[in-house]
Amino acid sequence: MGATEKLKYETFIRFAFKQAGKTFEHCGDQAHLANTGVFISGELHEVKAAISYSMCILNSIILREHFDHPTISDEGNYIRMNTLVKDVINAIDKMSTITLIDEYKEKFFPILVNPLKCNTK
Repeated sequence: MGATEKLKYETFIRFAFKQAGKTFEHCGDQAHLANTGVFISGELHEVKAAISYSMCILNSIILREHFDHPTISDEGNYIRMNTLVKDVINAIDKMSTITLIDEYKEKFFPILVNPLKCNTK
């Protein structure tokens, strides 16, 4: 596993906590899962737990703050947002989890990073 994958892992975890208002330094989360070392030498269940929990944090923020966003209004995207968490839990290796992070980031990060203005109902 290369540097790119381990950094994707750590930055994804830290981004989720930052969106929730919890910032910390390298390895600063309470479970010490937000660091590249866990991705490299940690157990698969630790990686899956950190990623799936981070996705749940982001999903909660998206649904609370951006529910009317066109991406979320599409039922298929709404369903995929939730099934990505299940896919992480069912991943068979760490590289599969990186593929799922990439998909999540491509589809849902724009909502968080640069949300479109939507009409609220």
